[in-house]
Amino acid sequence: MGVSLCGGGQQLFTYVLFESPCWLVAVWAGFELGALLFWARQATRRRARVVWMGLLVLPALLGLQMVVVTPREQVMSLCRQLARLVEEGNVRAIGAHLSSALDAEGMGRDELLAVMERTLTRYHVRQPRLFQFEVTFPEPGVGIARFGAACDAVSEEAYANRVQSRWQLELRRVGDKWEVTRIKVVETPLSPIRSLKQFR
Repeated sequence: MGVSLCGGGQQLFTYVLFESPCWLVAVWAGFELGALLFWARQATRRRARVVWMGLLVLPALLGLQMVVVTPREQVMSLCRQLARLVEEGNVRAIGAHLSSALDAEGMGRDELLAVMERTLTRYHVRQPRLFQFEVTFPEPGVGIARFGAACDAVSEEAYANRVQSRWQLELRRVGDKWEVTRIKVVETPLSPIRSLKQFR
């Protein structure tokens, strides 16, 4: 899934309980194995109840995961949605997710959208993939998402295969949604993209 957990035990607990079915099943299996060994040492009705309760808990927890959407999942979902909109060239829809006070390396929302319109007219993004997410929440209602991206870039003159880049988005919760307040390119050795100013 490409998620890095930065924030200690509480975030790890949230990730296991609400976000990762694989880890939830692994933790449950460890608990259930311990309960079976405990019951095998001395088979009593009380210990048997613990084993049966463990068997019933897993479906309930998996059902809870399907219902609960954590802030981390909301932020990651928005980032992936933005990547799909870039692929579609839908600049107007992208703008709906940007704050009116956006700071994109010195560009405001309107200037960034104009730059995107020109860039996506010339270059067509294909098969974007986001990975290596790091999502933190420095304060309530504020999130920071760092992630890598790879895509093909196609123009009339050239074709670039799996262009690598890394991004940092700062977000603010408004009602039940998140909006992007800051966008920054994170320089990496493999990325030809060093700054948003390249696209001006």
